[in-house]
Amino acid sequence: MFFFGVIQNGARGLAFNETPVPNLEEDIGHVEEYGIDWAELERARNTHIDLPEHMATVLVDPPTCPLTAEEVAELNASLPSVPVLGQMTDSDKRMRWIAGLQHTLNIMSH
Repeated sequence: MFFFGVIQNGARGLAFNETPVPNLEEDIGHVEEYGIDWAELERARNTHIDLPEHMATVLVDPPTCPLTAEEVAELNASLPSVPVLGQMTDSDKRMRWIAGLQHTLNIMSH
């Protein structure tokens, strides 16, 4: 697709930046007022937000796992080692998943 795009539209992305350089000597007005709403900035600085003394607490139950800590360690030890990140193919991931599932079912059946 890239090849045909080059044939149809020509090479792109190889041109240098051709936008004119702005004249830095020209008068741009009062720089200290440029782009800043001073009244809004002062209002924001003077605004105080009161936070409640006691923030809301959200209690979350820990996740449940059908395996004990020892069984999880056994499962991790039984899985094939993971290659360097990015080098694991989809087939490798699938085989690792299948091996882990089989080992987990084997642990839970005892």
